[in-house]
Amino acid sequence: MSTAVGDPVTPTTGGDGGERGVWTTVPGRDAGRQPAWVWAVPAAAALAVTAPWLDRTALWEDELATLSAATRSWSDLARLVRNVDGVHATYYALMHVWTGVFGTSAVSLRLPSVLATAVAAALLAVLGARLAGRRTGVVAGLLLAVVPSVSQYADDARPYALVLAVAVGATLALVDALERPGRWRWVRYAVLVALLGALQVTATLLVLAHACILGTGAVRTRAAAGFVAALASAGLVVAPVAALGSLQQAQIAWIRPPTPARLLDLPPGLFVSASVMAAVLGAAATVALRAGPVRRVAVPWAVVPAVALVALSFTVVPLTSPRYLLFTVPGWLLVAAAATADRRSAVALVAVVLVLGLPAQTRLRGDVWYDQPDYRRVAAVLDERARPGDAVAMTAWAPLRYRLGLRAYLSPRTRLDDVFAGEPAAAAATLDDLPCTPAVDCLGTPPRLWIGCWRGCGDPLAGLAPDQAAAVRAAGYRRVEVWPVPAHGSLTLWTR
Repeated sequence: MSTAVGDPVTPTTGGDGGERGVWTTVPGRDAGRQPAWVWAVPAAAALAVTAPWLDRTALWEDELATLSAATRSWSDLARLVRNVDGVHATYYALMHVWTGVFGTSAVSLRLPSVLATAVAAALLAVLGARLAGRRTGVVAGLLLAVVPSVSQYADDARPYALVLAVAVGATLALVDALERPGRWRWVRYAVLVALLGALQVTATLLVLAHACILGTGAVRTRAAAGFVAALASAGLVVAPVAALGSLQQAQIAWIRPPTPARLLDLPPGLFVSASVMAAVLGAAATVALRAGPVRRVAVPWAVVPAVALVALSFTVVPLTSPRYLLFTVPGWLLVAAAATADRRSAVALVAVVLVLGLPAQTRLRGDVWYDQPDYRRVAAVLDERARPGDAVAMTAWAPLRYRLGLRAYLSPRTRLDDVFAGEPAAAAATLDDLPCTPAVDCLGTPPRLWIGCWRGCGDPLAGLAPDQAAAVRAAGYRRVEVWPVPAHGSLTLWTR
């Protein structure tokens, strides 16, 4: 007999001593182990959508922060996270191990996110099959593979795709623990919630949705106790990360306080495409008010963390960025998938989301992200034209990380004197090198000086710090050649 989220039935005792049968039977639901194709098809689709584009876009400032953190020693990494980006300590530690084995190319840095997305699609398919049948599961997994916002963070060397996978895994673990309660199932759930919070503190808002799932079903006292114990155990891991993050709120100062207009921008941002959002929410609306296991699990997952995040943004600190809610997207997709009545409607829904998302997918695969400089273009010019004895000066725009971007792509054979680079980032326990001072002494007398600029490059020196620009002018350098650099930047050559 298959079981699902629902009203109570008479419990039985499983071999592990736990109570079975706290969820009722739903016709067409597939309990137990799923055939490999149920999870393999969505996982393969996720890889097909994301893996070919791993090196398409130049690394951007947040990914360069990952590169900076992951490539320092364990002791230097520990000093860094005590000073900045403490909430990303777990992710940086994982990437430190990963880059030690697989290197620091853009492909290597982004590959964990791609693999995590494939895992998320596979787990969502299994969860959907458990709740509403294999068609629902496969459709939900395929939707995850083609939604633009998921693709965006799949090809991003940041923790959000990993958070997505762990969130799906934690929800599946919860359903499993409620259907077949047992100590080790709650231990697995606790581990996943702890990992979720260690990767992204705000993602622990998912447990509020999980509490709602328990509240809408018939849960035995023993299962409720297991849930509370699991959360308490996970809290021991998450609390220090949250405490450290509260001391480093300057890291999210770029998020503006919520207003009605900004809140209205949040749902389209969550899907990256307004048309994809409309298609998903339109399908989901037909199921969201219908009683059943999908509604009990997926609707709280989609809605409760978002409401809680907005409340925190009004009362504690602004947090209303779509990236912090990416882990709620599977809830919406699961509800939308449950709206498909047959194979034809299932194929149609996936096809519609795929086609509507193509413009956004194409935009995400540009040369650069977020109007960042194309460091590959800058490095190619320098590799071709730089001479021994040349020096380079980087724009002072923060936190652009122009210096890190250039180091990531320059050939080892191209050696340039970075004249305004001061104390290294690892020694300073920061993500970026400190500037060398006084600038006039740091500049020296190189015969040729390359200057990278981003935005407002009518005067290429405007991108330098004022004392650096004054030093260049005082030394008598004149501009002799300019190379445009996407987006909105330039590389200029100056000689004395």
